[in-house]
Amino acid sequence: MNIESIVLAAGKSSRMSGFKPLLPFGNSTIIETVIENAVSVVERVIVVVGYYRDRIINLKNWNDRVLFVKNPNPEFGMFSSVKVGVKEITAPRFFIVLGDQPQVSKKVYKRLLEIHDADVVSPRYKEISGHPVLLSEAVRIRILQADEKDSSVTLRTILSEFEHKYIEVNDEWILWNINTDEQYREMLKRMDMSG
Repeated sequence: MNIESIVLAAGKSSRMSGFKPLLPFGNSTIIETVIENAVSVVERVIVVVGYYRDRIINLKNWNDRVLFVKNPNPEFGMFSSVKVGVKEITAPRFFIVLGDQPQVSKKVYKRLLEIHDADVVSPRYKEISGHPVLLSEAVRIRILQADEKDSSVTLRTILSEFEHKYIEVNDEWILWNINTDEQYREMLKRMDMSG
């Protein structure tokens, strides 16, 4: 199955006291866990880095199926990172994964891959959609056509142009990301990782 994944990890973690990707998560870090979960399901993972990129790249000897690409303008926001990652995609379908969702399970990825007839496939918990999302070649082309410097263009606005299918999952972690120290501590507590 020819599937790739983009992991978005170019942010500054400006609302946190530490650099979010390198925060501990279990026996690893947040970014290592996100990448390892993705690489266990897809053929190649493209990690978009920006601020503090060397700290992520030099963290370990990464699997040779992990490619790091630099967003030269991370200040333009998440969509600019999406576009940088999409330029590297060669597979007909690909995931977009948030770099601060280490708790998303492989099971969620595999559930999304069961759907073959939609341009956009998202997991949903109690009727609220989350991440990762699985996208088609048509979406990739549309993303490449968009202007990442136009603040009115977001991934959400582009995805709204396409047929969308939702997969209900019994997994609230698809809705969680980590933007503050409090959210990080709460996540560890709820996952019983706080020691």
